[in-house]
Amino acid sequence: MHDHRTVISHSMAVSGDITVGTHLIVEGAVTAAKIDTQNHTVIIGQYSAVQADVHGSQVLVLGQLNGNVFATEKIDIRATAVVNGDLHAPLIKLEEKSRLNGRLNYTGG
Repeated sequence: MHDHRTVISHSMAVSGDITVGTHLIVEGAVTAAKIDTQNHTVIIGQYSAVQADVHGSQVLVLGQLNGNVFATEKIDIRATAVVNGDLHAPLIKLEEKSRLNGRLNYTGG
């Protein structure tokens, strides 16, 4: 079985909307209106800087995110994360010491 994923590495800076049909790992800088993984997982790495609304099945944030997050399954905000935006998901986890400037919106189930 193949592990299909797209990686934006720490040495990359991307501008413009991103739509991928695989899991997405962001370790670099992204400025976009929207990141959409078409119902796959999104990981915002610890040293990344993302300015975009993020859509995925599961979204894990370890770094800086300025934008709203929409997940069909789960959002996980880790202690190293700073999120400026609203979170929309059936399950939302905020780790101790994580920083959120926004609203929690529980959806579905």
